[in-house]
Amino acid sequence: MAKNKPVLQKQDYDSPWKQLIEELPESFLEFFFPRLYVDIDFSRRYEIKSKELYKLLKEQEIGKRYADELIKVYLKNGEEKWLLIHIEVQNYKEDDFAKRMFIYYYRIFDKYNHQVISLVILTDPDAAYRPDTFLQAGWGFEHKLSFPLVKIIDFKGKEKDLEQSSNPMATVVLAQLTCLESAHKAPGVKFDIKLTLVRMLYRKGFDKNQVRQIFNFVDWLISLPLDLEEKITDEIIRIEEGKKMTYVTNAERIGEKRGEKRGEKRGEKRGIKKISIKMLKRGDSVEDIMEVTDLSREEVLAIKEEID
Repeated sequence: MAKNKPVLQKQDYDSPWKQLIEELPESFLEFFFPRLYVDIDFSRRYEIKSKELYKLLKEQEIGKRYADELIKVYLKNGEEKWLLIHIEVQNYKEDDFAKRMFIYYYRIFDKYNHQVISLVILTDPDAAYRPDTFLQAGWGFEHKLSFPLVKIIDFKGKEKDLEQSSNPMATVVLAQLTCLESAHKAPGVKFDIKLTLVRMLYRKGFDKNQVRQIFNFVDWLISLPLDLEEKITDEIIRIEEGKKMTYVTNAERIGEKRGEKRGEKRGEKRGIKKISIKMLKRGDSVEDIMEVTDLSREEVLAIKEEID
Protein backbone atom coordinates (compact mmCIF):
# COMPACT_ATOMS: atom_id res chain seq x y z
CA MET A 1 0.00 0.00 0.00
CA ALA A 2 1.50 3.31 -1.06
CA LYS A 3 2.31 5.81 1.63
CA ASN A 4 0.60 9.18 1.66
CA LYS A 5 2.84 11.79 0.08
CA PRO A 6 3.11 15.38 1.30
CA VAL A 7 2.12 18.27 -0.89
CA LEU A 8 4.13 21.44 -1.20
CA GLN A 9 3.52 23.95 1.55
CA LYS A 10 4.97 27.18 2.89
CA GLN A 11 8.35 27.07 4.57
CA ASP A 12 8.24 27.36 8.36
CA TYR A 13 4.49 26.79 8.28
CA ASP A 14 4.20 26.58 12.04
CA SER A 15 5.74 29.95 12.94
CA PRO A 16 2.59 32.12 12.64
CA TRP A 17 0.58 29.59 14.66
CA LYS A 18 3.24 29.56 17.38
CA GLN A 19 3.21 33.34 17.49
CA LEU A 20 -0.58 33.43 17.81
CA ILE A 21 -0.52 31.02 20.75
CA GLU A 22 2.26 32.89 22.53
CA GLU A 23 0.79 36.35 21.97
CA LEU A 24 -2.93 35.58 22.33
CA PRO A 25 -3.21 32.49 24.57
CA GLU A 26 -6.48 33.58 26.21
CA SER A 27 -8.24 34.12 22.88
CA PHE A 28 -6.77 30.90 21.53
CA LEU A 29 -7.95 28.70 24.40
CA GLU A 30 -11.33 30.43 24.68
CA PHE A 31 -12.09 29.80 21.03
CA PHE A 32 -10.65 26.32 20.45
CA PHE A 33 -10.82 24.71 23.91
CA PRO A 34 -13.56 26.53 25.90
CA ARG A 35 -14.01 23.72 28.47
CA LEU A 36 -10.43 24.15 29.55
CA TYR A 37 -10.47 27.94 29.23
CA VAL A 38 -13.20 28.46 31.85
CA ASP A 39 -11.07 26.72 34.50
CA ILE A 40 -7.89 28.73 33.91
CA ASP A 41 -7.07 31.67 36.16
CA PHE A 42 -5.60 34.21 33.75
CA SER A 43 -5.22 36.74 36.55
CA ARG A 44 -2.13 34.72 37.47
CA ARG A 45 0.80 34.93 35.15
CA TYR A 46 1.14 32.11 32.63
CA GLU A 47 4.54 31.01 31.39
CA ILE A 48 5.58 30.04 27.88
CA LYS A 49 7.96 27.10 28.17
CA SER A 50 8.73 26.55 24.50
CA LYS A 51 12.49 26.64 25.06
CA GLU A 52 12.24 23.73 27.47
CA LEU A 53 10.07 21.82 25.02
CA TYR A 54 12.41 22.49 22.11
CA LYS A 55 15.42 21.39 24.13
CA LEU A 56 13.70 18.20 25.23
CA LEU A 57 12.50 17.23 21.77
CA LYS A 58 15.88 18.06 20.25
CA GLU A 59 17.65 15.91 22.82
CA GLN A 60 15.30 13.02 22.10
CA GLU A 61 15.67 13.38 18.32
CA ILE A 62 11.98 12.90 17.69
CA GLY A 63 12.25 14.01 14.08
CA LYS A 64 10.18 16.62 12.28
CA ARG A 65 8.65 19.10 14.68
CA TYR A 66 5.50 21.08 14.33
CA ALA A 67 3.94 24.14 15.97
CA ASP A 68 4.41 22.76 19.43
CA GLU A 69 3.88 24.96 22.48
CA LEU A 70 4.23 24.22 26.17
CA ILE A 71 2.48 26.68 28.48
CA LYS A 72 2.31 26.62 32.27
CA VAL A 73 -0.99 27.95 33.61
CA TYR A 74 -2.84 27.97 36.92
CA LEU A 75 -6.40 26.80 37.35
CA LYS A 76 -8.98 28.70 39.37
CA ASN A 77 -8.70 26.06 42.09
CA GLY A 78 -4.99 26.86 42.43
CA GLU A 79 -3.62 23.80 40.61
CA GLU A 80 -0.69 24.15 38.22
CA LYS A 81 -1.08 22.61 34.77
CA TRP A 82 1.21 22.33 31.79
CA LEU A 83 -0.52 22.54 28.42
CA LEU A 84 1.12 20.81 25.47
CA ILE A 85 -0.50 22.56 22.52
CA HIS A 86 0.30 20.85 19.26
CA ILE A 87 -0.67 22.31 15.88
CA GLU A 88 -0.50 19.77 13.08
CA VAL A 89 0.08 21.72 9.89
CA GLN A 90 0.73 19.01 7.33
CA ASN A 91 -1.57 18.61 4.37
CA TYR A 92 -1.35 14.85 4.48
CA LYS A 93 -2.08 12.02 6.89
CA GLU A 94 0.51 10.62 9.27
CA ASP A 95 -0.02 7.05 10.43
CA ASP A 96 1.95 7.47 13.66
CA PHE A 97 0.57 10.85 14.70
CA ALA A 98 -1.18 9.61 17.87
CA LYS A 99 1.91 7.60 18.80
CA ARG A 100 4.04 10.72 18.49
CA MET A 101 1.64 12.60 20.75
CA PHE A 102 2.06 9.84 23.32
CA ILE A 103 5.84 10.10 23.08
CA TYR A 104 5.67 13.87 23.57
CA TYR A 105 3.40 13.40 26.56
CA TYR A 106 5.38 10.84 28.52
CA ARG A 107 8.75 12.47 27.84
CA ILE A 108 7.54 15.84 29.13
CA PHE A 109 5.89 14.20 32.12
CA ASP A 110 8.99 12.13 32.87
CA LYS A 111 11.33 15.12 32.50
CA TYR A 112 9.38 17.67 34.56
CA ASN A 113 7.05 15.53 36.72
CA HIS A 114 4.06 17.74 35.93
CA GLN A 115 0.68 16.69 34.64
CA VAL A 116 0.49 17.52 30.95
CA ILE A 117 -2.71 18.23 29.02
CA SER A 118 -2.28 17.55 25.29
CA LEU A 119 -4.32 19.59 22.83
CA VAL A 120 -4.33 19.23 19.05
CA ILE A 121 -5.50 21.30 16.09
CA LEU A 122 -5.46 19.81 12.59
CA THR A 123 -5.45 22.08 9.55
CA ASP A 124 -5.51 19.40 6.86
CA PRO A 125 -8.52 19.19 4.50
CA ASP A 126 -9.49 15.56 5.27
CA ALA A 127 -12.58 15.62 7.51
CA ALA A 128 -12.27 11.89 8.23
CA TYR A 129 -8.70 12.06 9.54
CA ARG A 130 -9.00 12.32 13.34
CA PRO A 131 -6.12 10.55 15.14
CA ASP A 132 -7.18 11.50 18.68
CA THR A 133 -6.31 8.26 20.53
CA PHE A 134 -3.23 6.12 21.12
CA LEU A 135 -4.00 2.64 22.44
CA GLN A 136 -1.90 -0.36 23.35
CA ALA A 137 -3.64 -3.38 24.84
CA GLY A 138 -3.41 -7.15 25.23
CA TRP A 139 -3.48 -9.95 27.82
CA GLY A 140 -5.11 -7.80 30.44
CA PHE A 141 -2.86 -4.80 29.80
CA GLU A 142 -4.24 -1.54 28.43
CA HIS A 143 -2.74 1.91 27.99
CA LYS A 144 -4.80 4.62 26.34
CA LEU A 145 -4.08 8.28 25.61
CA SER A 146 -6.93 10.40 24.24
CA PHE A 147 -6.70 14.12 23.63
CA PRO A 148 -9.04 16.93 22.54
CA LEU A 149 -8.76 17.43 18.79
CA VAL A 150 -10.06 20.36 16.75
CA LYS A 151 -10.33 20.22 12.96
CA ILE A 152 -10.33 23.56 11.14
CA ILE A 153 -12.33 21.96 8.34
CA ASP A 154 -15.21 21.44 10.81
CA PHE A 155 -15.87 25.18 10.73
CA LYS A 156 -16.78 25.01 7.05
CA GLY A 157 -20.37 26.16 6.64
CA LYS A 158 -20.13 28.33 9.77
CA GLU A 159 -18.55 31.32 8.06
CA LYS A 160 -21.37 33.69 9.07
CA ASP A 161 -20.88 32.82 12.74
CA LEU A 162 -17.13 33.32 12.37
CA GLU A 163 -17.65 36.73 10.78
CA GLN A 164 -19.82 37.81 13.70
CA SER A 165 -17.54 36.42 16.42
CA SER A 166 -15.63 38.89 18.59
CA ASN A 167 -12.79 36.41 19.17
CA PRO A 168 -9.71 37.08 16.98
CA MET A 169 -9.29 33.36 16.38
CA ALA A 170 -12.50 33.35 14.34
CA THR A 171 -10.71 35.50 11.76
CA VAL A 172 -7.77 33.09 11.86
CA VAL A 173 -10.10 30.18 11.09
CA LEU A 174 -11.75 32.13 8.26
CA ALA A 175 -8.34 32.82 6.78
CA GLN A 176 -7.34 29.16 7.08
CA LEU A 177 -10.58 27.99 5.46
CA THR A 178 -10.33 30.44 2.57
CA CYS A 179 -6.71 29.43 2.06
CA LEU A 180 -7.74 25.79 1.72
CA GLU A 181 -10.48 26.67 -0.74
CA SER A 182 -8.43 29.13 -2.81
CA ALA A 183 -5.14 27.22 -2.96
CA HIS A 184 -5.26 27.02 -6.75
CA LYS A 185 -7.28 30.16 -7.47
CA ALA A 186 -6.06 33.09 -9.54
CA PRO A 187 -4.19 35.93 -7.76
CA GLY A 188 -7.14 38.25 -8.29
CA VAL A 189 -9.42 35.91 -6.34
CA LYS A 190 -6.89 35.66 -3.51
CA PHE A 191 -6.61 39.44 -3.49
CA ASP A 192 -10.37 39.83 -2.97
CA ILE A 193 -10.26 37.29 -0.14
CA LYS A 194 -7.32 38.96 1.58
CA LEU A 195 -8.83 42.42 1.20
CA THR A 196 -12.10 41.21 2.74
CA LEU A 197 -10.25 39.70 5.71
CA VAL A 198 -8.18 42.86 6.26
CA ARG A 199 -11.25 45.09 6.23
CA MET A 200 -13.04 42.72 8.59
CA LEU A 201 -10.07 42.78 10.93
CA TYR A 202 -10.27 46.54 11.35
CA ARG A 203 -14.06 46.48 11.80
CA LYS A 204 -13.90 44.04 14.70
CA GLY A 205 -12.65 46.52 17.28
CA PHE A 206 -9.65 44.42 18.25
CA ASP A 207 -6.84 45.99 20.23
CA LYS A 208 -3.50 46.88 18.65
CA ASN A 209 -1.76 43.61 19.45
CA GLN A 210 -4.68 41.51 18.26
CA VAL A 211 -4.85 43.37 14.95
CA ARG A 212 -1.12 43.04 14.43
CA GLN A 213 -0.98 39.33 15.23
CA ILE A 214 -3.98 38.36 13.12
CA PHE A 215 -2.88 40.47 10.19
CA ASN A 216 0.60 38.93 10.30
CA PHE A 217 -1.08 35.52 10.10
CA VAL A 218 -3.33 36.53 7.18
CA ASP A 219 -0.44 38.26 5.43
CA TRP A 220 1.70 35.14 5.73
CA LEU A 221 -1.09 32.75 4.78
CA ILE A 222 -2.24 34.56 1.64
CA SER A 223 0.72 35.84 -0.36
CA LEU A 224 0.11 37.91 -3.47
CA PRO A 225 2.12 39.33 -6.38
CA LEU A 226 3.85 42.61 -5.60
CA ASP A 227 1.36 44.87 -7.38
CA LEU A 228 -1.55 43.36 -5.45
CA GLU A 229 0.36 43.59 -2.14
CA GLU A 230 0.74 47.30 -2.86
CA LYS A 231 -3.04 47.62 -3.15
CA ILE A 232 -3.45 45.89 0.21
CA THR A 233 -0.92 48.33 1.67
CA ASP A 234 -2.86 51.28 0.26
CA GLU A 235 -6.07 49.99 1.83
CA ILE A 236 -4.42 49.58 5.23
CA ILE A 237 -3.08 53.12 5.07
CA ARG A 238 -6.53 54.43 4.07
CA ILE A 239 -8.23 52.60 6.94
CA GLU A 240 -5.73 53.71 9.56
CA GLU A 241 -5.79 57.32 8.35
CA GLY A 242 -9.58 57.25 8.62
CA LYS A 243 -9.34 56.02 12.21
CA LYS A 244 -6.59 58.58 12.90
CA MET A 245 -4.67 55.85 14.65
CA THR A 246 -1.82 53.54 13.72
CA TYR A 247 -2.89 50.17 15.01
CA VAL A 248 0.12 48.29 13.72
CA THR A 249 3.11 48.74 11.47
CA ASN A 250 1.60 46.48 8.85
CA ALA A 251 1.76 49.00 6.02
CA GLU A 252 5.38 49.65 6.90
CA ARG A 253 6.04 45.91 7.03
CA ILE A 254 4.60 45.32 3.57
CA GLY A 255 6.38 48.41 2.34
CA GLU A 256 9.63 46.94 3.58
CA LYS A 257 8.84 43.72 1.79
CA ARG A 258 8.14 45.71 -1.38
CA GLY A 259 11.32 47.70 -1.00
CA GLU A 260 13.31 44.56 -0.36
CA LYS A 261 12.04 42.91 -3.52
CA ARG A 262 12.85 45.93 -5.64
CA GLY A 263 16.18 46.34 -3.93
CA GLU A 264 17.02 42.72 -4.55
CA LYS A 265 16.50 43.21 -8.24
CA ARG A 266 18.93 46.12 -8.16
CA GLY A 267 21.38 44.24 -5.96
CA GLU A 268 20.96 46.64 -3.04
CA LYS A 269 22.23 44.37 -0.27
CA ARG A 270 22.74 47.31 2.06
CA GLY A 271 19.05 48.06 1.87
CA ILE A 272 18.20 44.50 2.87
CA LYS A 273 20.51 44.71 5.86
CA LYS A 274 18.97 48.04 6.88
CA ILE A 275 15.51 46.49 6.77
CA SER A 276 16.72 43.55 8.87
CA ILE A 277 18.19 45.85 11.50
CA LYS A 278 15.00 47.89 11.66
CA MET A 279 12.85 44.78 12.07
CA LEU A 280 15.15 43.33 14.75
CA LYS A 281 15.00 46.55 16.75
CA ARG A 282 11.24 46.51 16.38
CA GLY A 283 11.12 43.02 17.87
CA ASP A 284 10.12 41.02 14.80
CA SER A 285 11.00 37.33 14.87
CA VAL A 286 13.90 35.83 12.94
CA GLU A 287 11.36 33.88 10.86
CA ASP A 288 9.53 37.08 9.85
CA ILE A 289 12.80 38.72 8.82
CA MET A 290 13.79 35.66 6.82
CA GLU A 291 10.43 35.77 5.04
CA VAL A 292 10.67 39.48 4.20
CA THR A 293 14.34 39.61 3.21
CA ASP A 294 15.04 36.10 1.87
CA LEU A 295 18.11 36.04 4.09
CA SER A 296 19.14 32.76 5.68
CA ARG A 297 18.76 32.18 9.42
CA GLU A 298 22.53 32.40 9.81
CA GLU A 299 22.63 35.78 8.02
CA VAL A 300 19.86 37.21 10.20
CA LEU A 301 21.51 35.93 13.38
CA ALA A 302 24.82 37.46 12.27
CA ILE A 303 23.12 40.86 11.87
CA LYS A 304 21.47 40.40 15.26
CA GLU A 305 24.88 39.80 16.84
CA GLU A 306 26.17 43.03 15.32
CA ILE A 307 23.42 45.22 16.75
CA ASP A 308 23.51 43.38 20.11
